Amino acid sequence: MVSKATISITLENQGTGAFEPETYNPYLVIERIINITGATAYKFRSSKDGKVLADKRETLTRIVDRFGLHIDSPLTVLTQDQARSFLQSSDPKSLYRVCHLL
Repeated sequence: MVSKATISITLENQGTGAFEPETYNPYLVIERIINITGATAYKFRSSKDGKVLADKRETLTRIVDRFGLHIDSPLTVLTQDQARSFLQSSDPKSLYRVCHLL
């Protein structure tokens, strides 16, 4: 049985809006590890050599603030429970409305 999952994203990190460019230039690599128990951890890696540079949730908070990302928005991540709740509370006619294009 698989005991964990790892999700990795790479963000371009150059120019005037870069987050700590002296450390994370030219790309910022973020890994999230989710264990079967529900525990979660983050790793922030160098895009040059893969070295782990940080592993604190506070680093993620600073990064998303810098880039204006909304990771807790249901539009960003929609869990199965959230999707189920959304579908159950919605009017079926509005969920499957057909639009005709001219």
